[in-house]
Amino acid sequence: MKIGWVGLGHMGLPMAKNLAEKGFDITVWNRTKEKAEKSGLPFCRNDKRFTEQKRYCG
Repeated sequence: MKIGWVGLGHMGLPMAKNLAEKGFDITVWNRTKEKAEKSGLPFCRNDKRFTEQKRYCG
């Protein structure tokens, strides 16, 4: 199952990491690119709306 996760705040980051640890194919997006980079998870780099980004995420 592929999951697109939006938001890596106080709740979002631990939840996204937990899903990744459980083996889910997860790609994250966060308003600030730096936080997405620090997460260690695959992330979208474009600043378009996330629903439009999915084709650019990898």
